[in-house]
Amino acid sequence: MPITISILLNIAILINLDIPPLIVWNDDCIQPGTGFPMHSHRDMEIITYIRQGAITHEDSLGNSNIIKLFQDATLYLINVEQEKNLDFELKNGRQMYLVVANGAVMINKNRVISRDAVFIINEDNLYFNFQEDSELLFFDLPAINT
Repeated sequence: MPITISILLNIAILINLDIPPLIVWNDDCIQPGTGFPMHSHRDMEIITYIRQGAITHEDSLGNSNIIKLFQDATLYLINVEQEKNLDFELKNGRQMYLVVANGAVMINKNRVISRDAVFIINEDNLYFNFQEDSELLFFDLPAINT
């Protein structure tokens, strides 16, 4: 059975280029026993979303891991107008990776602007005050080592 994965490539967040933050979306169906040849990922953020099956990932140092389908993540995309507020409760055992695709927002008194990404752990509640019209991506994830 083929393995279906989606890969989002994002280099703009890491190197602060003046291009849209999401620049590549690969949607691949990989046959068993096949894959991609070794290739570099310099200055890129990559999210691999496995929709079916499992993949083995190996880096240039020879580290290898099997990545299995594990659907314990929720992705939110929100568009909010300036001067709006939002309260978000993180459930126990959860953490969040958040990307401000566009705009500016105060999150628990910390200013986050376009193309910034933050990893949020050990917070129960998040308070958002949108200072500009904004577009955010939330990745609600299981906490690790909490």
